[in-house]
Amino acid sequence: MSRVRNPKGDGCYDKCGEYYRWRLGVFDPATNKTHYITLKAKSRPALNEKVDQWKAKYQSDEGALIGKKRWRVKDLVEKWLEEARHQCSDQSFRHYDNVARKHIIPNFGDEFLAGVSSIDLQTYFYGLLDTLAPATVAEIRSVFRNCFSLACRHELISQNPVLKTKPPRRGETHLKILETDEVARLLQAAKEGSYNNWPDSVSKDYIIERNYLLMLIGASTGMRIGEVLALRWSCLNGNELTVDRSLQDVHGQKSLKSTKSGKSRVVAVPVAVAQRLEGYREQQKQYAEQYQDFYKNDLSLIFTALDGKAMSARNFVSHEYKKICEIAKIEPKPRYHDLRHFAASSALMKKVPITAVAEQLGHSSPDTTHRKYLHVLQQSRDELHNILDSDPLFNG
Repeated sequence: MSRVRNPKGDGCYDKCGEYYRWRLGVFDPATNKTHYITLKAKSRPALNEKVDQWKAKYQSDEGALIGKKRWRVKDLVEKWLEEARHQCSDQSFRHYDNVARKHIIPNFGDEFLAGVSSIDLQTYFYGLLDTLAPATVAEIRSVFRNCFSLACRHELISQNPVLKTKPPRRGETHLKILETDEVARLLQAAKEGSYNNWPDSVSKDYIIERNYLLMLIGASTGMRIGEVLALRWSCLNGNELTVDRSLQDVHGQKSLKSTKSGKSRVVAVPVAVAQRLEGYREQQKQYAEQYQDFYKNDLSLIFTALDGKAMSARNFVSHEYKKICEIAKIEPKPRYHDLRHFAASSALMKKVPITAVAEQLGHSSPDTTHRKYLHVLQQSRDELHNILDSDPLFNG
């Protein structure tokens, strides 16, 4: 038997009887063992062709482990989306899926993982800035990074090329914080109910009180709209609310899912708001009794549609909330989420500890609160400077 040895990692050829044979030892770090790939052919040219085909499919010269299937970017993206579907909310998954199918697969889908360089990616990101906002490009880059991180985790490539690219430079942004008088006008407009032109009825009173409380809780607690709409009466305990669910609405199918952080929390509620909620509980019972033929609140939700089912956040914001903003004459029209920013900034301006504010908002860390409301904290530092400058103790 004759044998021809090639450089390490390239396999070796030999002739056994009437067959030509090629063998390659592949070390598997998971099992700490070496297994062998063997190809045979009746002629050396035919064997070379087989070897070349095998290498084109299974061997990468830039990072992929020899003997493992060479993955294309589109296969990796599908695998990452499969994992993301079980790890994030439906809304977040739809966003990731849209980014992947609009930006990653069409432009890089047929490329092998090892063939995607950081230079290619950086050029692509810079090109997107011609038509997209920096924040949008940053989100696209983030999805790219997460996909290639999955490849690194499974040792399909040795390095994440996205980490070598620079994120787009974003301009300095500040949250639009509503003023106290603006929130007062919003609450007054919601309470009076002049935006609702229905004839006087039990249903009209029920809707007006419901919407007023939706606004009141948003401005006083900083809860997200999905969290507010997922509240059940069992969540109300005195002047506290337990936030353990968020309402998800996917293509009209509503369901209660875990909160954004995946954790439950207890939110402080002003006593007057808690008392108003108790009054609204009685109002809801009376409404349910009067319209028991079609009102079915099976989940015992605090805030429901007229038939007792879960509300649509989108419908509420685009109809009732929009009309309330018009009555309050606030321009530009604030989002419901701006009530959350108002609650957070008000608490910080009143010297509430940032850890307590972070817990109230459901932030994973006080660092998140600090980054988001840095300009509010800066105002507090300016006030501290004024106090120190005016103190006669330090002006001797």
